[in-house]
Amino acid sequence: MHCSECEEQPGEPVTVAYTDGTTEALALCDLCRRAFAEGHFVDEVTPVEID
Repeated sequence: MHCSECEEQPGEPVTVAYTDGTTEALALCDLCRRAFAEGHFVDEVTPVEID
């Protein structure tokens, strides 16, 4: 699965919690995951638990 943001690198499923209280499941590569986590628009980025 490719990264939802850059669409170039392989992405891992994560849940992005935005500062407005909404959440979204995305596939993000390491670089984009760090960019989301260090940005001021998200509250947290956590791996998706797969059963």
